[in-house]
Amino acid sequence: MRHNKVLAILVLFLMFFSMPAFAFGEKDKDVLFMGEVQEVQKVEKDNILRVRVKGYIKGCKVYKEEIIGIIGENTMLMPDECLNMKKNNKYEKVNIKELKIEKGDTVFMVLNEAMTKSIPPQVGVKLIQITNQK
Repeated sequence: MRHNKVLAILVLFLMFFSMPAFAFGEKDKDVLFMGEVQEVQKVEKDNILRVRVKGYIKGCKVYKEEIIGIIGENTMLMPDECLNMKKNNKYEKVNIKELKIEKGDTVFMVLNEAMTKSIPPQVGVKLIQITNQK
C-alpha cells in the first residue's frame, strides 16, 4: 500500500513538472526588413500591392537583400509617428486603395515566415511602416 502511494506521488510529480516543458515550444522570431522602395505594382484583381525593396533583412543574421513584399488585406499598418502612451495606438489594417507608397520611400516591415526562393524573393508582409521621403 505504501509503495502505491509513493508511486502515485512520483507520477503526479513527474506529470506536474514535465508538462510545461512540452506545452510551450519556442516561438518563432519575426523576420524584420528595412529598406528603400524601388518599385510599386498594384494588382487590381487580387487587391494587393507588390513592392520591390532594397535594404537589410534580419532573420538569424543581418544581410543585404532585395525582396518583393506582398501587401494584402491582412497586412497591418504602423503609424509613421512616435506613439503616444495616452492615446489608443492600435495598428489598423491596410487599405490598399488609399495606401500611399512610392519609389524612394523608406519602409520597415515584419515579414511572414514563408519566403519564395525566386530572385528577388517574394514574401507576405504582416506589418509595415512607411516613411514618405517627399
